[in-house]
Amino acid sequence: MSAAARRVRRVRLSAPREDLVRRGALLLEDALHTATVPGGGGGRLLLVRRLDVGRIRAGASPATLALEIERRLRQVEASAVHGADPSAAAAPAVWFRDAAEAAAVLAVRLARGAGAEAWFWRPAVRGWEPGAGPAEGIRLALRAAAETPAGPVAVAEVLRASLAAGTADRLLSCLTPSYATVLLALGGWSAPARRPSGAPPFAPPPGDSPASSVPVPPSPRGAALHAVAPEWRHVVARWILEWGDDDVRSVWLACMALIATRPARAADRTLPDRATALVGFVVHENSSTSANSRQRPKSPPESGVRKSEKTTAQQGDAAQASSPPPADLVPSAAGDDGMAASASPIAVQGDGAGEQTGGIAEGSETSVLTTLGPRLPNGPTREQENDEIFAPPAIARADSALSDAAGLFFLVPAMRRLGMDAHLAAHPHLLEAELPVHVLLRIAEKTCVPPGDPALDLLGRIDRINSDPHSAAPEELNRINSGAALPFTAPEAWTRLVARAGEPVARADGGRWDASGRLPLALPAATLDEAVDAWVAALRRLSRLHARMGLRALVRRPGRVEATRTHLDVTLPFSAADVRVRAAGLDLDPGWVPWLGRVAAFHYTDE
Repeated sequence: MSAAARRVRRVRLSAPREDLVRRGALLLEDALHTATVPGGGGGRLLLVRRLDVGRIRAGASPATLALEIERRLRQVEASAVHGADPSAAAAPAVWFRDAAEAAAVLAVRLARGAGAEAWFWRPAVRGWEPGAGPAEGIRLALRAAAETPAGPVAVAEVLRASLAAGTADRLLSCLTPSYATVLLALGGWSAPARRPSGAPPFAPPPGDSPASSVPVPPSPRGAALHAVAPEWRHVVARWILEWGDDDVRSVWLACMALIATRPARAADRTLPDRATALVGFVVHENSSTSANSRQRPKSPPESGVRKSEKTTAQQGDAAQASSPPPADLVPSAAGDDGMAASASPIAVQGDGAGEQTGGIAEGSETSVLTTLGPRLPNGPTREQENDEIFAPPAIARADSALSDAAGLFFLVPAMRRLGMDAHLAAHPHLLEAELPVHVLLRIAEKTCVPPGDPALDLLGRIDRINSDPHSAAPEELNRINSGAALPFTAPEAWTRLVARAGEPVARADGGRWDASGRLPLALPAATLDEAVDAWVAALRRLSRLHARMGLRALVRRPGRVEATRTHLDVTLPFSAADVRVRAAGLDLDPGWVPWLGRVAAFHYTDE
């Protein structure tokens, strides 16, 4: 049962004597701490409006009362509806996939001008008050998402949902520079220093060393275009041009677009520097194209019919590509809380007739938006206004979630013990290359996990480096994906936990191995495959030394694997509980795992 579902706002007890009321309160508190709800674990939010626990006998034990609470919660859960359902306000129980989805649904509702006075919004979204205005409510939803364990990934999920629902303009119009700074701080980042006037758009900020900053790609166009998914490019470019390159909101939005494209980037401490480079590219490309359009010589005259057709087509393209934020979406200068009075949904794309440039140089936005990607679709349709974007699936009981390799995710805490977090921080290109995912996939291959297993499907969705042409491609990542070799240094934890004791073996090529000569500790040049092999060897050693079993015995365990965009829940039967795994600490909840972009948790059940 999730912590949110276990919170109780008000308890009403009646008894003939005061001591019986106190006894009932103690029994109820203990029972609520131990009660569980099948299917209600992990990140899933279950909000119950009212639960009648029946008569509490003074001599009953908390365990007995917990069983009764579980039985009654099952009955209520069966009638629970999704929070985006029109009938949710009158439902006895409401559920969301996770806290990020609750914040996203609320933000979209407010951006569409709909109310949010239903009973479940206050417990679902931290800090929400029904009396808050739409603009303040949207900011509260963003902050509530940022304060979840998933942090910036949850905020990016709110923006993704708003983009899909056609309300991104309305949401972004409510953002203020001070609030963007707060959101960056909640993600663990500080606002980058303003770029000096006249500095190249991709130069690292003053004070950064090449070792601590993300490598600057040689091609600004390649870095910018491939760092952000196509559906984000139009809105990102448009609002960066509206805010300017010296506005912290531009950097924050670029960070969110980068994370939405690849959640593992939330682990990159230098992400604001990369976002600043992306902002600089948009502004630089816009100004360059504007200058070129002013200096472009006139083309030779063509035949009357073709010239007319070409002019009409060019005008149509320009009208279709030019869509600055509507005037009523731009925050007013009177204050930060201003929001458009109109409650009607705002179309992200206009029809091109009679639109104004909103202060942006004529022709500039057309050129940069055409470069950065396709235009977004029009605003929400009538069906979308009914929240079909959040259409709830059936409560997860599908056989497709059953995995023969649920133990594969026991390797997540193992990798963290071996120093994966610090290793990725020291080698940012391996973070972009999804090294941990490649390690898990390699171990799945070695342990003969069958194709189509849900565990492999989940890892395949995370690992898009080879299938998604719009993923980021820094210079080092291009080199390592093409088979080039880069220096590799094992985390210090390997020496303590898995390396064979004794004098390390030094080889002629400058590499250093442990005393067995089979575990690399430092390599002057290693490909991605060699880095993966080194981590597989270290994990095999850890499993043998600390859990007294091989990787196959650890990985091949039946269980249920369920994932949202911000959470990963692995549920195993009590019969799969293994004292060796527990003694090694491999089934302890990892919590927030930045390089998976999810909050991971393990559950045991009698089902």
